[in-house]
Amino acid sequence: MKRIAITLGVILAVSSHNNAQNVGINPTGNLPNNSAGLDVDFTNKGVLIPRVALTARNSNAPIGAGIANSLLVYNTATAGTFPNNVYPGYYYWDGSAWQRLTNGIANGWDINGNTLTGTLPATPNEFIGTVNAADWIIKTNNTERMRIKSNGQVVINNTTPFAGDVFSSYAAGTDAAINGYSSGSGEAVYGQNTGTGLSIVGLITNNNPAVYGQGPNIGTEGVASANNGTGLLGVGPSSVTADGVNGIAGNNQAQGGVFYNTNATGTGLLVGGNSVATMSILTNGSGIAATSTTFGIVSYGIDATQGNGIAASGNNLGIINFGSGSGGTFYGQTIGVYGIANSSANDTWGGYFSNAASGAGASYAYVGGKTSAGTNRKIEGNGTVNTIVKDLKGNLVTLTCPEAPEILFEDYGVGQLINGKAHIDLDPIFAKNVTINEKHPLRVFIQLEGECNGVYVTNKTSTGFDVVELNGGKSNVKFVYHVVANRSDDIDENGNVLSRYADIRFGPGMPPMKPTFVESKTKEAPKIKIPDITPKKVSSK
Repeated sequence: MKRIAITLGVILAVSSHNNAQNVGINPTGNLPNNSAGLDVDFTNKGVLIPRVALTARNSNAPIGAGIANSLLVYNTATAGTFPNNVYPGYYYWDGSAWQRLTNGIANGWDINGNTLTGTLPATPNEFIGTVNAADWIIKTNNTERMRIKSNGQVVINNTTPFAGDVFSSYAAGTDAAINGYSSGSGEAVYGQNTGTGLSIVGLITNNNPAVYGQGPNIGTEGVASANNGTGLLGVGPSSVTADGVNGIAGNNQAQGGVFYNTNATGTGLLVGGNSVATMSILTNGSGIAATSTTFGIVSYGIDATQGNGIAASGNNLGIINFGSGSGGTFYGQTIGVYGIANSSANDTWGGYFSNAASGAGASYAYVGGKTSAGTNRKIEGNGTVNTIVKDLKGNLVTLTCPEAPEILFEDYGVGQLINGKAHIDLDPIFAKNVTINEKHPLRVFIQLEGECNGVYVTNKTSTGFDVVELNGGKSNVKFVYHVVANRSDDIDENGNVLSRYADIRFGPGMPPMKPTFVESKTKEAPKIKIPDITPKKVSSK
């Protein structure tokens, strides 16, 4: 009764008007507004809502069961766990949980900005978004511009992200779907994959670039930092005439593409053709590693008068070329061109040279190989072996080597008859490398340098011969001798014949090679359309 009396006293003190439909509380005696069930009218006082300590949004404590929908309270506690945690502010009951009323910019998102606590607990409770499995949609001009799916996918200018994309951006007309701009030392667009996938993939269905990079240093850079990774991948589908990657430079100091491996044994560029399943590299690295079923590398010098197909240098030397052009120019400190046939079998050669691809009159030479008869050859061809000297006027003239049907070694020396006789010992190195027997006799030619009855040669062995004066002469005349013998076969320490020489006479000759022309001239590559792309101005703000 005491509480009722006090309440009634207060009501009477402020002049209460109680009608059948509504109640008015004010100090002026004015009637309540007809539209209000309770009209509280003060200029210096408010309505104090009951203050309770809630325990969680999904709990009816401390009020208990039977809470009426829309019951309003002011929560004084910070309690519960996300997403059902509560903190001080106004809450109303919606029939199953407490719903918070926005309480100014401290707890709601205001168009003029918000002040947050700046802390990020394990379960952040300051965010914009949804707490259920619903997409978050952003619109301008009442048109959807961006959607964050409940599964984490993000799509711009569309309602459905592309399958498999975490982020999808759609553009139409001349707009760019994504543009990255950087004015410092950072990257305009950076992609990183730490798994087995790709960093950046560009796919185009017309004749424009799939990925376009423009910058003062590097337009597009691909870096792979994991085993078997791919820094930059360009794919031209087999269904159309399309290039995987096109690199274009317009300055004589610029490069269409730069490929560099920073590892001491790395490979700068790995390429493959003819749909090879596996591409090969050197374990100690190389600038380019090219693998294909027929041609690893094809290179054209298209200028008709001075084009060079390929130019290569070693030992940190410069590049040389010939004004008249060449198929290839090779420049090295010790060896310019190194050719090896990985076989010691018959009909294998380290190199082949000719002044014409085919046709009568072409000169050709096989270098560093073995004939079908099993004879090693330094050079074999249809021309002569020559050297060049100067004549009396200083002009260059040629000397030609004599050639024979057999493989012969020869030697020269001087001797002297003593009382009509002389014995000549062959040079031991010469004797070691020739075959002298009944089948392969030693040929001796004597040129006398004085008068005598004449001489003859007798007692020829593998180590020497005798010179005897005719008719029992006793002259002491000097002479010059010339000996010729068949070269011995090359035999290893186990008695295996490595190369046959002694029995060769008119050995089989190698015909000129007839190359198969894959293309008689270069095939014009598809025209590359370079789009007129102007960098957009980025605000400095």
